[in-house]
Amino acid sequence: MSDELPTGKEIGEIYGHGVWGIGKHGSARFYPDDPAAINSYLKENGFAQTLQVDQAGRHYIVFSGGPDLNGPGILGNLRGDINRGTDLHSAPNDLVGSVSVPSRIGNDTFIRQLISNTRTYNANPVNYDLLPGISRGYNSNSYFRGLINSAGGTVQGDINWRYQGFSKPVPSNRF
Repeated sequence: MSDELPTGKEIGEIYGHGVWGIGKHGSARFYPDDPAAINSYLKENGFAQTLQVDQAGRHYIVFSGGPDLNGPGILGNLRGDINRGTDLHSAPNDLVGSVSVPSRIGNDTFIRQLISNTRTYNANPVNYDLLPGISRGYNSNSYFRGLINSAGGTVQGDINWRYQGFSKPVPSNRF
């Protein structure tokens, strides 16, 4: 996606799906220019995941978050994920927004920064809370918005009110 926007260029897509009838979960999908280089970078950073391929033959990577049930508390810590199973495919996920970055940032440069920030974040995660507006923690929507912000991106689209936690991003200093 390369449409020029006021904040820069559009390089990613935001998808979402319903969760237990009480809210929505979002994720961010990006299409690298050099899939082999991004797969190598994933491996260099300790991730076993590789890029996915959509029905049009385009390689993509998905960033999202969710509870790590092995952590403290009832739902544990909020873990950053790459290519999480429930977020990989278009269905049941709906396209709800996009990601823009400053024009000077290349697509693959931004994706590498997201991978690096995911690794850094997972070494020191925050507490997971299902409803962060009510509690002090953060949720999956807080994570993907904070991750994108930390790399210099901006989420475009009217998703703020539909995605609990989106208005409370994980702080950039956690990445």
